[in-house]
Amino acid sequence: DNSMKHIMKLCKFIKMNSNLMHLNLSGMGMTQPMMHEFGRALRRTKSLISLHLSSNNGDNESLRNHLVERAHVKLFRRFLDL
Repeated sequence: DNSMKHIMKLCKFIKMNSNLMHLNLSGMGMTQPMMHEFGRALRRTKSLISLHLSSNNGDNESLRNHLVERAHVKLFRRFLDL
């Protein structure tokens, strides 16, 4: 579907960008498959300092752990807005 195509384009951008420092994708309505795909892109980025993914549909503890393991993020923000 179109949403997954947009995520794939975003992932390509993240993989190719060596200067990306902050990324806020909160409330984007990303599903679990989208967030898993996004996690693959996180392995490539080395410049990311902060990542915000709260209020997405695919959020759960297992996925949070998966993304934390994949990300080379210096400051990993919480997924849930408490």
